[in-house]
Amino acid sequence: MIEALDPSIDLAAIRDEWTAIGLATGPDDAALRDRSIDLAYLAAGLEPPAIRIALRSPLEGVVGAAILEAIGQKWDSVGASVWDSVWASVGASVGAS
Repeated sequence: MIEALDPSIDLAAIRDEWTAIGLATGPDDAALRDRSIDLAYLAAGLEPPAIRIALRSPLEGVVGAAILEAIGQKWDSVGASVWDSVWASVGASVGAS
């Protein structure tokens, strides 16, 4: 339990620094961002993602996620259709032999 802080610690300055970081809207440091992502995944015992998509805002993130989800659903449908066609063709070829 902390009973007292060192008087040299300026909590107002620390608050202001982190508030500014939280409200920042400028470009990020891509190398620092990627390294931070890697460290967070590794700390959780997970493999860092091989693919990263950097977007400019939370709104772009929502739109990007929706697009990726729609592409995934389409791909699943196409994949299932191709799989069914291939197996039907293989079955017909084997049956004709």
